[in-house]
Amino acid sequence: MHRKWSDLGVLNFDDLDFPDWRQPFIECCSDRFKIESTLKGLFDAADHTKKSIYSFLILVNGSLTIVEDHQHPLALIFGGQPLEKDPNLVDLLKAVRPFICSVLNPELQSRLAEMCWLLLPKDFKAGQIAYKAYLESAEQLHRAGNYVESCARLNRAVQLSQKLRLGAEQQSAVCIKALSYLDETPELEVQAVRRWYELLVRYSSEEELGDSLEQTARAYSDRNEFQAAQAILELLGRWFQRRGDSANQKYARLRIAELLVAEARAKSDPFTAKHFAEKAVEAYRAIGGQADQINQLQHWMIELGKNAAASENIHRIRIDVDVKEVQQKYRAASAGHQDYPSAMLAMVRSLVSVLPRRKSVESSVTEESRKYPIRSFAAGTICSSDGRTQAKVPSMPEDPAAFLWSETCSRTVQMLHLSAEAAVVPAREVVWEEHRPSRGEISALLRYSPFVPPSRVDLFAEGFYCGFLGRDYFGAHILLPQVEHSLRVLAEKTGGLTSSLKQDMVQDAHSLNTLLEENSTVASSLGEDLLLNLRALLTERSGSNFRNELLHGLCQPSESRRLDGVSVWYLATILCHGQLLSQPVAAVR
Repeated sequence: MHRKWSDLGVLNFDDLDFPDWRQPFIECCSDRFKIESTLKGLFDAADHTKKSIYSFLILVNGSLTIVEDHQHPLALIFGGQPLEKDPNLVDLLKAVRPFICSVLNPELQSRLAEMCWLLLPKDFKAGQIAYKAYLESAEQLHRAGNYVESCARLNRAVQLSQKLRLGAEQQSAVCIKALSYLDETPELEVQAVRRWYELLVRYSSEEELGDSLEQTARAYSDRNEFQAAQAILELLGRWFQRRGDSANQKYARLRIAELLVAEARAKSDPFTAKHFAEKAVEAYRAIGGQADQINQLQHWMIELGKNAAASENIHRIRIDVDVKEVQQKYRAASAGHQDYPSAMLAMVRSLVSVLPRRKSVESSVTEESRKYPIRSFAAGTICSSDGRTQAKVPSMPEDPAAFLWSETCSRTVQMLHLSAEAAVVPAREVVWEEHRPSRGEISALLRYSPFVPPSRVDLFAEGFYCGFLGRDYFGAHILLPQVEHSLRVLAEKTGGLTSSLKQDMVQDAHSLNTLLEENSTVASSLGEDLLLNLRALLTERSGSNFRNELLHGLCQPSESRRLDGVSVWYLATILCHGQLLSQPVAAVR
């Protein structure tokens, strides 16, 4: 445990029990008793001076965390922040200053000297001592194999040489020393190699540095250490930029793009490969004039997406729970009615209870993100069935609102599919088995619906008839344009705009995306639950995006698309057979 400075009456090196700053400080000084007596005299001063001394002793031993609650500004000394001139600390440094040359440990000497140079005005000699101590410390650390720490000390020495205005010769000498250390650093010490090159790119003027950087990048690339190679090539670009060589700077950027392509092709996982291919496209776009390479990568990315979709079964929703009991419940709710209208309305009343509710879905998504926080820290990619990247899902830290909305849409579609399989299909089968409604009977009921325009009754009836026959994928082709048209009529009746006025005075009709996302009258008429289900199923890329995929011919008939079709039939049934303007489940007029 660290002891509070207020508990220290006098300085006693033998019985202090906070971290071992004592031995390094004492053993590195040639005159132990002078140091001890000087500090002891200062400890006999006021309490606030003790506070500064205690903080100082902790710091000179290498700790950057001040004990207890005292956040002394010296904690920031190696972060490049300006130091406050604490008068008590200045007095302490003045007392210690004569003994700095006696400190044998270059690590301790460099820190003491730099503090004196920073806080004692016009102490140029202390700065020179710190500069030389940093060079010696870098040498010792390098010989001990602490390459990253050695580079940090040498980098500090260069910065001091500039502040002390020691001249270009001193800076050049440091860079030559850095080059020799770089040659002696094993290539496997990737972080250390990168740090040495960063120092040289910033300060060196050696002509051969560019060749050295390129050779190192090629060596890492040959060993498939792509991340290390990319870091070196980025430094190569900075080197050419510093020299004003734009042609070679472009060459370095091209090499980075080629490296990203190589890394993508080295990945066996299609998702990972596609991720690096996307980065390569971004790199080529930033360079400009690389249309052929981008087109090739785009074709390859589509193939990768197809492989990813096939291997992960992205679009397949499996019902792994036993839903027989639920199916029997909804079959019973639709059975035993004397005619088709009665059976249809009874079915709608029962099915509306399984419609996903927005508050419930959002609550479950939020609770899951709290329960499993690691999952929310990963960004994701959604691929379509034909291999295209359909959407990018940010992580929770990047964009909390976008993450939660994406997860809400995805969860809503899953729940819709489950409702379609467990409730809609069995209830619909009972109505068909008992009443076998014709297109005319379906039309006769739809004529009373305020949602269905008179001119579209037969088209709606045809779409519902396809659903009764189990041909939902084909029925969706008919129902979706009619639902979109009815929503447009609804917006007009409630005073909303259904078109936009362009600069050339051309008026374009709003798409379904715009009607659902931006039209407030439609949103208020539908209610938040029905609006969420329509958006998640039909227009959101993080959901099914079924309307856009289907009507543009981008999706193939499959099990999940069948459930999308059933879900369209389900939502259209609620829209057409309920009192839409008040409550979706109200009795038909």
